[in-house]
Amino acid sequence: MNNIIAVGPRELDFENTNGFFSGSITLYGSGENGNVSYCRSRGRRINHNVFSEDQAKFVSDEIARKIAEDPDVRFMSYDPNQAFDCGEACVSRTLCLNSRALMEKLNHKVSFRQWAAPLCKVHHSDLLPGSECTYKKLAGRYPGHDAFIVQADFACGGEGTLFMDAGNAGEAESALLPTERYLVSPYVWNNVPVNLHAIIYPEEILLFPPSIQIMRRNGNKLLYQGGDFPAAGQADPRAMGKFREAMLAVCEKLREEGYRGVTGVDGMLAGGEAYVLEMNNRFQGSTSLLNLALRDRGFPSMQELNYEAFTRERASISLEDFSVPYSCYTYLADEKGNCRAGHIRHFEADPDVAAIQGDGLSYDQPAAPLASLERVTFRTNIAGVTSDGRVVLHPSIPEMDPVWVNRITEQGDRLYLKIALVNQGIWLSKEAGEYLSRHGGVREGVYNAVDLTVGDMTINAAVRVKFAGLSPFSLELAEGRLTLCCCGRPVAPAEVQPADTLLDIPLSGRSKVRDICLLATDRVRVQHATNCHYKRCGLGCKFCEVENHEFSFSREDIFRAIDHYLESDYAFRHFLVGGRSGSPGQEPGEILDVVEYIRSRGDWPVYVMCVPPRNLETLRKLKAAGATELAMNMEVWDEALARRWMPGKSAISRERYLEALEFASGLWGKTGAVRSAFIVGLEPEESLLEGVERVCRAGAAPILSVFRPIPGTECGAIVPPENRRLLSIYEKAVLICRRYGLAPGPACVPCQNNTLSMPGGT
Repeated sequence: MNNIIAVGPRELDFENTNGFFSGSITLYGSGENGNVSYCRSRGRRINHNVFSEDQAKFVSDEIARKIAEDPDVRFMSYDPNQAFDCGEACVSRTLCLNSRALMEKLNHKVSFRQWAAPLCKVHHSDLLPGSECTYKKLAGRYPGHDAFIVQADFACGGEGTLFMDAGNAGEAESALLPTERYLVSPYVWNNVPVNLHAIIYPEEILLFPPSIQIMRRNGNKLLYQGGDFPAAGQADPRAMGKFREAMLAVCEKLREEGYRGVTGVDGMLAGGEAYVLEMNNRFQGSTSLLNLALRDRGFPSMQELNYEAFTRERASISLEDFSVPYSCYTYLADEKGNCRAGHIRHFEADPDVAAIQGDGLSYDQPAAPLASLERVTFRTNIAGVTSDGRVVLHPSIPEMDPVWVNRITEQGDRLYLKIALVNQGIWLSKEAGEYLSRHGGVREGVYNAVDLTVGDMTINAAVRVKFAGLSPFSLELAEGRLTLCCCGRPVAPAEVQPADTLLDIPLSGRSKVRDICLLATDRVRVQHATNCHYKRCGLGCKFCEVENHEFSFSREDIFRAIDHYLESDYAFRHFLVGGRSGSPGQEPGEILDVVEYIRSRGDWPVYVMCVPPRNLETLRKLKAAGATELAMNMEVWDEALARRWMPGKSAISRERYLEALEFASGLWGKTGAVRSAFIVGLEPEESLLEGVERVCRAGAAPILSVFRPIPGTECGAIVPPENRRLLSIYEKAVLICRRYGLAPGPACVPCQNNTLSMPGGT
């Protein structure tokens, strides 16, 4: 049994298999270490999900050659179904092969769903001829739905799955054959595609952790481009439990019918339910991630366990407490076979990248439409599940939308630039980093970022958050100047403010200036409280990186820290007081003292951030003391999600916020001096915009702060929104604000650095 050849689409599908294979026959591969690769032999990239006689002949010929070299050779196929097409000599030498009749029944969507329907909840679909699959006819058949999925009975990787809506109806319809029959179902907008692997033994079913399937729309097709195991923990646990029960029922029936070995089921979570979609009676795209996790535990690989299922009654391992921390994404050529804009990045420099697997070909060699370029494996989640049940991919993982690249690099669209840069962050080239070190270093921006000045905008771009190193944006040194680039293309000259030299000046005890003040853009931020009251009570906001101190600082320390900035050469326009929520009984007095002190030192504008005080007359005192602006930040409008993300602060009701905002607007005016911030990305768009409207109605301006997952926080694994969704939310918020004579805040242009807002409110 020492001459076993793996047969499948990718060489990487058989990595980490503990020497089980002596070689491999694959479509993509290195052509080295016993691998024979179709792409290498032909010198071109392919879309392996599209059937090709030449590919099939290549595999069949190589199998025949291996048999001629060693009649005792054995094969294990990624997809055992394909062994039946390679002749009896191959079939008789293929390990782990179930009966052809059973495999055929499972291999087609229609027959599988008919077989599985008595066992579990199968997603409803109708079998219709292509002539009936026009957008107009489907809209009439499924009232209330505006998009549809049209699938071929047999296809892999989503290649036979068409997405049809009003925008692409004509093109999608032209891809269908009038007499061919297709499975048709309404598209469920808020759904989570999931997958489960199992290995069926004679006396046991080994069920592995679930993964989320990353399905991406490419033209009219919905294609599988990756899997994510850690992100599955963000899905509805009850619905996921139902999917697991459905998988067990299907596998138990398969076991009774004599099926052995590896299998997988694709499903969909939607509306609290779990639906089974199709069976994969083979290894799958995410199997290689399971092999990594099995390797980490010293367990046999999936291929070895598959062999076990045909030679043992029960598994040699237990999956109790077994988890998979890996995810992967496959990069594809575009519909014309070109490498997409922004794809080539320095993956090897990112600490979360575990492996980069290509086919050994260069980008100047021809590629088929939607051909696979390479697959990148990550040590963490790359996808997430939103509160309204959608899967969102981290914006720095996929190729940047060519439309956005063009708007930023060719048209100079400042709004597109700001949204993408705030959301995706930036990495600094080695030369730019050395230049900055020689010229005063880099000033610390809020939220693990740097503040870049580009034209008349200051943009807060993350540099120390997850996947910032994979951002399409970089800061380069060109002709002695710092230049902001997008996908390697120059965008504009950029400036970075030098490091703040006052931060490490000691105060009393263990405190330093950095514990109280932060100089950012045109303001000095002053923390009035040593610790966050809510975090001290174990009820801190889960998205906040603020750490409580083991020491305290006095009121005099605050004043001394402020003095350091007033007496320095740094140029700034105003102060911001706030940042940690103090004790409800003490905070109003603490803030009032700081405001009075600042105003005693000069006619400085003072911006106060605080929670609504118990006594609204406190706001009148702040106004009288000289506070020129006020923010009371709700952060999350949806009450259930507010309790989830802000267990302490959410005890302050929306009504109390609105009452305080309306009272404050009566004092400061309804021109935007009074504001309330919302975090864009922690709640559905509908509830966020409802909150925006209610704040505007109270006379205050909303601040739209883009969610940024800070490492080490409980929200560190949450994925931020897509750029296009941020653009849509911003445009809708602007329209709401205009109805009330307002604009998304803040009005101070430098202070807009980390918000969805633009100079002039447009």
